[in-house]
Amino acid sequence: MLSHGIFNDSSESGSARERVVSILVGLRDRSPIPPVEVSRLSGESSPRFKLIHGVHRLYCAIAVGCADVPAVEVRDIWGQSCEA
Repeated sequence: MLSHGIFNDSSESGSARERVVSILVGLRDRSPIPPVEVSRLSGESSPRFKLIHGVHRLYCAIAVGCADVPAVEVRDIWGQSCEA
């Protein structure tokens, strides 16, 4: 469950609109985007990963039809193993 809306404005990184436009322009221009951060879920169930950071990049990539999104595996935000 999310603790806040995914497209909120942020004092640190600007408005949601600015971030989304920047990502979409980068995708259009085929610029490399930073990888999304995922954490492996325990067990063999699906899904196998939980998105930790990069929801704007993921949603924008999906919206424009990208088949692949770069990702790196990290520990979850609390530094604990994730449970399915």
